[in-house]
Amino acid sequence: MSELEGTKAVVVGASRGFGRGIVEAQTPSRILREIEPTVVVLNAGATPEIAPFREQTWDAFSTNWNADVKIVFQWLKAIVDQPLADGSSVVTLSSGAALRGSPLSGGYAGAKAMVAFLTSTSRRMLHA
Repeated sequence: MSELEGTKAVVVGASRGFGRGIVEAQTPSRILREIEPTVVVLNAGATPEIAPFREQTWDAFSTNWNADVKIVFQWLKAIVDQPLADGSSVVTLSSGAALRGSPLSGGYAGAKAMVAFLTSTSRRMLHA
């Protein structure tokens, strides 16, 4: 555990609690500036409604877009605008559904694919 000594980490979800508050308040830049973390973990994951596509409403279908993708977008944008210190790490969590699909969970698979895309895009921007 000594390799983690002195590490400042921010771990954020999005479906409820602190993570949801951050999504709604759009405060990642302020938190990054005040805490100066060396590790940021974006563990956004709203629970999708399980139903076939034909039974989905847009509200149900877009649940993971409005939580998972939104929080990753906001945090990665803040990190690109205000890069972390050298040697810092950002961890985003996606899903195997991003590769294989998920026919009963609405927009979940597409949202998780977008999380992976945003992660890749922001990595290229930071290392350009």
